Amino acid sequence: MADRTRIRELTEQLAEQSSALDREREMLAANRDIRDLMAARNLHIADVFDTDTKGKTRASFGRVFFTEGKSLIMYAYDLNDHRVQDAGYHYRVWGKKEGPGQAARSLGIFYSDDKTQKRWVFKYDDPKVLSEIDSVFVTLEPPGKNSTEPKGEKFLYAYLRNQPNHP
Repeated sequence: MADRTRIRELTEQLAEQSSALDREREMLAANRDIRDLMAARNLHIADVFDTDTKGKTRASFGRVFFTEGKSLIMYAYDLNDHRVQDAGYHYRVWGKKEGPGQAARSLGIFYSDDKTQKRWVFKYDDPKVLSEIDSVFVTLEPPGKNSTEPKGEKFLYAYLRNQPNHP
């Protein structure tokens, strides 16, 4: 009986230490991302707001961190619409080369980053693709389809080829 109690105690300690180690790994990864952004030579930071057809600013907004040839991190706020999420829709990020005849390409989807702040995040780091696009935007896409072209209304558009504003 004493051995079983000791085994249970040790198992609980191991679980606590494993959890603490996982948190430390997450913090190290976040610190690495922050260091990479802060030290980037060609960093673009853009706040993105949208307006409706009457010129009124919509509730959702975003922030884009684009490091030329390296990474794209996009945060979006206030996208939460429980009816949409419950129906399986997702917020998809698209990249596009500006100009006639250029098709948008799917880069991936947003993931909930902090539900209390209604914050979503998208990260992308394929340098080849990032060098081929000039802009990004978001659409709300229906469930069950791997979108090859945007079907939803475009919002949170950001042009990426301005001069770096944080050299």
